[in-house]
Amino acid sequence: MVLRGEIPRPPHFIVLNADPGMEDKRSYPYVDMMEQKCKEASIPFIKVKRNLYQEILDLKQSGKKRFDTPPFWTKDRKTGKIGRLMQTCTLAYKIVPMDQAMRKYMEEHLGIPRNRKRLGNNVVCKWIGFSFDEQDRIQQQKRKYIYHEYPLIDLGYDKKDVDLYFVDRLLPVPPRSVCNACFANDLAYLKEMHDQRPEDWAKAVEVDEEVRDLTCIGVRDECYVFSGCIPLQVLAKNQFRLDADVKEQADQRCSSGHCFL
Repeated sequence: MVLRGEIPRPPHFIVLNADPGMEDKRSYPYVDMMEQKCKEASIPFIKVKRNLYQEILDLKQSGKKRFDTPPFWTKDRKTGKIGRLMQTCTLAYKIVPMDQAMRKYMEEHLGIPRNRKRLGNNVVCKWIGFSFDEQDRIQQQKRKYIYHEYPLIDLGYDKKDVDLYFVDRLLPVPPRSVCNACFANDLAYLKEMHDQRPEDWAKAVEVDEEVRDLTCIGVRDECYVFSGCIPLQVLAKNQFRLDADVKEQADQRCSSGHCFL
């Protein structure tokens, strides 16, 4: 909308993109395309990457006793009770790296030292692309120098309106921005990944196998990527067919992962 002049471009406007190292591979060409469009419009487009994928694979060898985990599904080893880990990955692997890049930009282009603690109130405005029907996702900002605005909510756009925006203007529709080994991937998405994107599927399986035992960071229960608490390799071997009790649990999924929308 900014590129098309449909939303006024504010001063010192930059775009930040965070890559946790295991995004849907279809996201990367889209990000590259948007980077080029921003470059042509003289809009700084800053990419940051902290490789969650590799850090998970290296966790046991690292000797770490604490880890910023995705909210993997858990299964009590004794009772079989299903739960979920706390979600700390978004902050550690997306928000913090982007904030650091933002402070670096402010230092280099606005002369504001990145180590300055007190910047005043409402110095930086962050746009977040929640749609009108996602208002329950809004959280209070903890840093006084940052305030949030929600352009799509202000426009009254729900998810359907966002989809139509791309279709009506003949623009390429962005893929679902989500990690291959995200807890929010449902059965249909996992099957599509297995059938159509073997490289992404292989990464998801690697992570799923690696997190089964996280006692190294104090997690007592078995951990899984899939909400049905079945190993992804077993899921594929069973041709993605589920028993009734597993299906009921698997249907209780989160619908997140639409960061581009």
